[in-house]
Amino acid sequence: MSHHSGPDLLVPHTLRVLGHASTGQVSSLRSLPAEVVEEALEDARALGQVGRSAFGGSTTWHLTELGRAKGESALAVELDEVGGRAVVEEAHAAFLPLNRRIGTVMTQWQLRPTATDPLAPNDHRDAAHDDAVIRRLGGLVEDLRPVLDRLTGVLQRFDLHQPRLDRALHKAERGSNSRVDSPDVPSLNICWIQLHEDLLATLGIERGKRRPDRLSPRSGRASGGRGPVCLLPPSVTHGTNLIHLMSHGRSKQTDPCAPRTTPVDDT
Repeated sequence: MSHHSGPDLLVPHTLRVLGHASTGQVSSLRSLPAEVVEEALEDARALGQVGRSAFGGSTTWHLTELGRAKGESALAVELDEVGGRAVVEEAHAAFLPLNRRIGTVMTQWQLRPTATDPLAPNDHRDAAHDDAVIRRLGGLVEDLRPVLDRLTGVLQRFDLHQPRLDRALHKAERGSNSRVDSPDVPSLNICWIQLHEDLLATLGIERGKRRPDRLSPRSGRASGGRGPVCLLPPSVTHGTNLIHLMSHGRSKQTDPCAPRTTPVDDT
């Protein structure tokens, strides 16, 4: 039977997955009463594990470094208590080649190299090219489905991801280019990297390391950063370029980790 995480773990962990979120966003995504979410967040804030940010007229919550470390410890305990570590490790191993593929496909969406400019942005005037890329993304979402089925069979909280990916793909197939890679909506790109963050957090793996010395909670984060976790799109984390951010009206100087409301509106 799949394990249902309690609010004390699930609510802060959702902040880890999303980066920033409001009480209402966590409530909606996790199908929890707003008062339950608010209580869990206030309890975590009293322990120094979450913080609040006011930005653009909205208030969101984020994990602190302490919250990140405590969360990883709690996730490791939960994983071992339910006997799911082997399944999650196997699912992560199956996810990695899919993750490499999506980096390539997203680059094909964002760039259309020319003879004079190998980093020329895709102007999306070639419908046949874009349709082919979206079909490849659809194949990736389908290939991911059995992986998520295995994860959800152990930990119910992984049921967050497949419906969001399916909705983003559905909208992209119907002509909404923003649902492919925009950082401002729950696009395929954003939803994919949030799933990746969920896997990394569950196994205590530092981003960018495929085979850590041990799959257990880290005592702290090597970067020494403060405040909320920043989730970059796969095109950036795969080391290609910042065309993703530039194509949405951001220059190379824009800080992609600036506080902002996490895109979780899946309607």
